Formats: sequence, C-alpha cells, structure tokens
Amino acid sequence: MINVIDIVVGALILIYLVKNFGGILKTTKSLLIIICALILFGLVTSFISEWSILGEGRQFLKESFIVNLSYNIIKLVYPAIENSAPKVDSYIKDKIIDKTVPTVTIPKVPAIEKMMPKVAVPNLLEVQGPDKKK
Repeated sequence: MINVIDIVVGALILIYLVKNFGGILKTTKSLLIIICALILFGLVTSFISEWSILGEGRQFLKESFIVNLSYNIIKLVYPAIENSAPKVDSYIKDKIIDKTVPTVTIPKVPAIEKMMPKVAVPNLLEVQGPDKKK
C-alpha cells in the first residue's frame, strides 16, 4: 500500500536523479548516494518505530514500501559489511591485553574461623558472686 511516506521519499529520489542526470559515472554516483540515503532512512525509521509515542504510526511505518525497501537493503548490505570489517575486538584481546596484563596469582585467604577472635561469655553466677544469690 502506498502512503504519504512513499510519495514524499519517492518524489525526493526522482528530483535528485533528474537534477544529477548525466554520464554513467554521475548516474552511478547518484544511485549509490540514494542507496546510502535509504540505508540511513531505514535506520532512522527503525529507531523511531521503537518509540512508544507512535501508537498507530508504527503500523503506518510497517506498511510503507520505502521503509520495507530500506529494511531489505540493510539486510542485504549488513552481512557484507560485517564480514569485511576489521575484527577490532579480537585484535585488542590478542595484541594488546595479552601483552600488557601480567598474570597475577591471588594468595589463599585463611579461613574466617581462624581470623575471628575467641570470645567467651562469662558465667552469670561468677559475675553476681556466690553471696548475691536469691
């Protein structure tokens, strides 16, 4: 179903393509810019659709053709980016943390019973004395 979002974004894409119409390189650059804009648009709409303020607007976004196209482009492009991205986390663990952090041995802590002082409760009869009995 085509809604207002599709009409507005579609018109903006057409205006941009007509404005930048030219040779093969210029048209290719324009199409790549449009794809990047659709990816950004998809990220923004997915962020906005999580707001609880929208209510019925969430369904409006889900039915939009351009939003669905943006989500599909993100699903297509993301695995390619993820596989070609440098593995920073493993690099940090292998190259930086292992070389800089020495291994530390923690001494055994003695048992808590050995650390506690021995306390004896005095006998009540000894405190009162033998002559103070009732």
